[in-house]
Amino acid sequence: MNSSVESGICIPFTESFENRLLIKVEDPAVFVFGVFEERSEIDEDWLNIFGEDGVFELRPESDLYSVAIPRFREQSISMRNQVDVGKFIEYLGNRTIYLDITGLPHHIWMPLLRVGIESGAKINCVYVEPKSYTFSPAPKPGEFFNLSDRLHGFQPIPTFARLIARRADELTLVPLLGFEGIRFRHLIERLEPSERNINPVVGVPGFEPEYPFHTFEGNATVLSETRSWQRVGYVDASCPFSLTHHLTRIADQMDGKSLQIATIGTKPHALGAALYAIANPTTEIIYDHPVRKKSRTSGATRCHLYMVSDFLERQSNEA
Repeated sequence: MNSSVESGICIPFTESFENRLLIKVEDPAVFVFGVFEERSEIDEDWLNIFGEDGVFELRPESDLYSVAIPRFREQSISMRNQVDVGKFIEYLGNRTIYLDITGLPHHIWMPLLRVGIESGAKINCVYVEPKSYTFSPAPKPGEFFNLSDRLHGFQPIPTFARLIARRADELTLVPLLGFEGIRFRHLIERLEPSERNINPVVGVPGFEPEYPFHTFEGNATVLSETRSWQRVGYVDASCPFSLTHHLTRIADQMDGKSLQIATIGTKPHALGAALYAIANPTTEIIYDHPVRKKSRTSGATRCHLYMVSDFLERQSNEA
């Protein structure tokens, strides 16, 4: 499939900057973020834009689904508890939410995104690209980068769990591929999908020109074994909105099969998967919850602003 059509979807709803300070922040606004690696560290000048009562740091805890939000309340909240998440969104008030997904794991920012959207909050998402990824000192085939220590395994993303089980032949698997081929292999071994129902996605163009080649190198063995290389789709690695369009095309071509989307690629693609799943309730998001290495990336480069609520409003008006 071609990415030329999908790439244009991003233009009205995405802006890219050299750093966060160049973003024109709407007033009033709040900033929600988490710090994990260098690129997710926040400059004091950026925090000052929102003021002391407009900055909320989320600190994921060891039990996977709990998060501490010191400025909200003393006790941590569970991302599985939609009422608690809703109370946090309500606490933020009638202010535009700038949700920085750079340093937050999927099982934290995705529930916040969903509950925020469904409560009518205005949300813009922020994502900062790394300057470089860390190569493995002793690479194995398909493992060129040193990104994860281990995987917790496939467990539902809170608020995205699908309650009705479906047969494998009623599902289309869409792996959003990244550099770590081992994650794609574990996915196939766990789900055992029919080869004809696997529709991988590779980020093209990538954050850097060489990144799509690294993705193919990392996943080459599984792509070959499953013959799914024949159905690879190409979607701009930095554009969540192009990804939603691409998923719609896949669903339209698959005779009513529900999508299982494995968010093992870029975070902008994961954002697109979440937006698609919110709009299409039979969709399931598959995630393996990697334990990320803090040294997995270094530096920071382009910063992207995704105007999520504006995009959803346009989609609603066109429906």
